[in-house]
Amino acid sequence: MAKATNSPLSQKELAYLGEDLHVEGTVRCTNRMVINGSVEGSVQGKAEVTVGRQGVVQGSVDCSQAVISGKVLGNLTVRNRLEISGGGRVKGEINVQPGQMIIREGAVLEGRCVALPSQSAAPQAKLALPESSSSAS
Repeated sequence: MAKATNSPLSQKELAYLGEDLHVEGTVRCTNRMVINGSVEGSVQGKAEVTVGRQGVVQGSVDCSQAVISGKVLGNLTVRNRLEISGGGRVKGEINVQPGQMIIREGAVLEGRCVALPSQSAAPQAKLALPESSSSAS
């Protein structure tokens, strides 16, 4: 019996869209996703989404982490870390946590950046102050 090789990522942990694939519609993935083909629609990832050098997304991307080496032509929402590599291109609105965006030399950004509310501040914002009870009788 042949023993399986140990690789850092098993096939269940990685979704790969190859250079010769074109997808229209919504692409959803719970694990890491690498896009080297093209997507016309939205990409929703619960983990890291990587748009490779040959990859093109024409539509929105919403994910936990992102590395953009190809093109994203649409809005990008990243809840944690975003890196736009040299040669990467983003045209649209970027929503990212403050201090979590890296733009490498040679990257192109056309649009605007919006800071998402801090994740640590969100629970504090939900806390309500106790109401003072004063009776006017």
